[in-house]
Amino acid sequence: MESRIGGKVKLWEDEWIANGQLKAKYERIYNNFELKDKSIDCFGSWNADGWEWKFRWRREWFEWEKIMVEDFMSILSQVSLQPDKEDSRLWNDPPSYTFLVKFAYNKLGNHGSGGYQCLVFFGA
Repeated sequence: MESRIGGKVKLWEDEWIANGQLKAKYERIYNNFELKDKSIDCFGSWNADGWEWKFRWRREWFEWEKIMVEDFMSILSQVSLQPDKEDSRLWNDPPSYTFLVKFAYNKLGNHGSGGYQCLVFFGA
């Protein structure tokens, strides 16, 4: 998956990966995380090999939590961030990536009246 990083997409709050919102999937990691409300660009830096994630934890991980942390890092390692590009949204339904009002209406309609839900920030 390729993503652009420009400082607008929040690591935990926004749905910027295919797996959905990280906060929902990795609640225990989220609870041990410092600076929860920051954008992706605050959690790493660029080096000669590309993007390097850098996280600060409130405490050390227990042994039984380390598998979950490895899974979290594995998800992040599958994302190829692109430097010097603005954050963008890509319509990810239908698979042709062609935006059609009919599909948008149906997709948004399936979420009930609970308000607008951001569908996908970046696609594969």
